[in-house]
Amino acid sequence: MALALLQISCFAVTVETTDNLNVYYPEYTKMDLVCGQMPKTSEKNVEFCCEAAFTGELLNEFKHSNIADNHICNGEMKKGYRCKANTGSFVWGNGKWKFMITGDGTH
Repeated sequence: MALALLQISCFAVTVETTDNLNVYYPEYTKMDLVCGQMPKTSEKNVEFCCEAAFTGELLNEFKHSNIADNHICNGEMKKGYRCKANTGSFVWGNGKWKFMITGDGTH
């Protein structure tokens, strides 16, 4: 399980809803990919949590190698498995985010 957590100082999440889709716009000052464990509901610095990566197999234990492609967790590069279905990446740094699309399954 890999999760993206948006940690913020002011608790604000705007939600736009359509018949088939909910779009969340959290305001945040920090984001981290947290792997292997869901945050506790008592963690006040976690405002938003969502699934953030494909996994290869249903395992009884967590392994970074089961996350599709390489990823950064707690500031460290982790090696995942090569996944041709992945045709893009999400990056966040210096207070800015970006989606990158490669189209060929390599990043």
